[in-house]
Formats: sequence, C-alpha cells, structure tokens
Amino acid sequence: MYSKYYNVEAALTTRVGQSTFEQVLTEKAVKMQTKVTETDITLIESYTAVFKVFTDVSLYILGDEQENELLLQSLLDTLSEALDVLYRGEFEKKNILESLELAMLAIDEMFENGMVLCHDFQTVIEKVLMKEGPIDPASMKGRKESALERAINSAKESISKTFNR
Repeated sequence: MYSKYYNVEAALTTRVGQSTFEQVLTEKAVKMQTKVTETDITLIESYTAVFKVFTDVSLYILGDEQENELLLQSLLDTLSEALDVLYRGEFEKKNILESLELAMLAIDEMFENGMVLCHDFQTVIEKVLMKEGPIDPASMKGRKESALERAINSAKESISKTFNR
C-alpha cells in the first residue's frame, strides 16, 4: 500500500526493484508464520527487517544488517501503537485505504530522510492530529471523522462562537 525508501542501494532505486524486494520480503514473512500482532525479525538481502502482522495488514521497518534489532522493533511498536490509536483500534486494510493520509502523516512525523525524528507514539498522534497535550486513546475509539474533518468542525465552532457573542 505505502512504502518509503531512504539511502537505498541501486537495486531499490527503481519501482520494479522495490516491488520485487517487497514481494520477496512478504513471501519470507508469510513463510515464517508469525502470529497476528506479534513482532518478528528476519534478514533479507543486506537488510534487517522487523515486521508485525495484523489481520490483513503488515508493517515492516528495515535497517542495515548491522542495525540494532531492538531499536527497529521499538520503532515498529511506536508506529503500530500510533496507527492503532489513529485508526481507533480498527487497523484493517479497508480503514487504512479510507484514511491513508493518517498512516502517511504518522510515518512522516517519525522519519525524515531515514533519520528518526520521533520515538513516542503520543507525540506522533499529537502531530498527526495537530493537537497539543496528551491524547486519550480511549476517547479516539468510536470517532469516525478524519483529522481534516475534525479541523474543519473545530474552525466552524470557533467562527460560530465568535458570531454568537
């Protein structure tokens, strides 16, 4: 669905190379028969891949083969926790496709040019939703509006309050 590459070797600079690599990675992950929501680690070509399988979605984070596996796993946990809250506990392919911008923004808030910017899922959520202060994951469940819709509704309320004074 969505992938981002940083500082890659020549074979992964083309869309065909990336697609082939992703297919090999997915096949290897399937062969490992990882249980749902468990994290697993594998080496593929010259990369360390950490991945988590959900019902119909898989998340992967890759690093150089010398990269610290615990760091990669921690980053994957941060991303999956943030996405779980952003998608209100319904982290499924259908919901992601409906609001792909949430996943893209979360990844953009965590990484830039291959560098880790943020390692705290609460901070990632705050930045994606453009809110300050702690976000209560329980309050997110059940809401069906996107971040853009919430921003528009907030602006409408502010304007309405201004005119009602």
